[in-house]
Amino acid sequence: MGFVLKAWLEERRAKARKSCKADEFYCFGCREPRQAAPGSIIIVNENEKTVRITGRCVECDTRMNRKGSRSKLDEIERTFRISTKRHATLRGSDNPLVKRDLEMEEF
Repeated sequence: MGFVLKAWLEERRAKARKSCKADEFYCFGCREPRQAAPGSIIIVNENEKTVRITGRCVECDTRMNRKGSRSKLDEIERTFRISTKRHATLRGSDNPLVKRDLEMEEF
């Protein structure tokens, strides 16, 4: 009896699954794969291996996230048409958040 329920749940999950293209995010507001609004993409280093890519849904303005590999950062930037890079760092971090947290280098 349990195997019938398991098969039914797996079939139901497979039907509901929606794959995103390389330039799309899954929007929880629309419940559909969507592209991000132009200029809304932000890439943040999570750790030495991964990045978090954040953008706003072009339809409903919901914040959307996805993960990516730091080794594929150039490819990610081309896919999402990112043309500018920021090179500031926080004390002890690769992720600048606000200007007051930036390190001051002495020469």
